Amino acid sequence: MWVCHSQLHSIEGDWEDIGIPPTLPTVPGHEVVGKIVGVGKTLQILRWVKE
Repeated sequence: MWVCHSQLHSIEGDWEDIGIPPTLPTVPGHEVVGKIVGVGKTLQILRWVKE
């Protein structure tokens, strides 16, 4: 799954000093690419690119 890097800053709280607190859950923005390979309560692994 790929996301816009600015979204990672927002999720990780890097922009709190300018008044943008981290919010979870978050809604992906305009640059999201991913492949859903499973759903359900037993799904426990989220693999990132290059894993």
